[in-house]
Amino acid sequence: MSESHSERASLLPPHAELARYLPVRALGTGGMAETFIARSVDPRRTELVCLKRIRRALASAPAQRAHFAAEARVLSRLCHPNVLAVLDAGTDLEGPFLVTELVEGLDLRRLLAWLTDLGEPMPERVALRIAHDLGEALAHAHAHGGLHRDVTPANVLLGRDGRVVLIDFGIARSEAQTQRSPPSKRADLFAFRGP
Repeated sequence: MSESHSERASLLPPHAELARYLPVRALGTGGMAETFIARSVDPRRTELVCLKRIRRALASAPAQRAHFAAEARVLSRLCHPNVLAVLDAGTDLEGPFLVTELVEGLDLRRLLAWLTDLGEPMPERVALRIAHDLGEALAHAHAHGGLHRDVTPANVLLGRDGRVVLIDFGIARSEAQTQRSPPSKRADLFAFRGP
């Protein structure tokens, strides 16, 4: 005997929501989250998007959920062609999620590795364009009270459309939070810090 929709809905915790996005293909897994190419369950929305979810092992940890929510808040305040655009955010039965535009291309880390393997330097005009667009993204974030705090080649996408897009505001903070907080102790970032 199959359950009716209302019977299934009554089994859900209060305020729980069914998934609005279905993963199509995994993109990657980081320290806190997993990302997927996904599609909306709404048949009127046909575009592919990027779905970011807290890893299952961390989804019930209040600190991780707060961290994830902070990223969504910082990104939702930003609207700039060189900053990853947020399309949706919320919590469903699988936990918190963040939906952004899907930028097709490669990250700067891969481009630098490829050039290194070829023994070639990055063309000066390409380097200047990336630096300019990245500076524009950071200036916009700072003007809206956000500090990225993790600008690395892996967090810079080079879109097939020619855009340079700053992504992964996962350790971003508002300026007010940063003034109250000690500096990051992440040793793996030192190679990318400014002088």
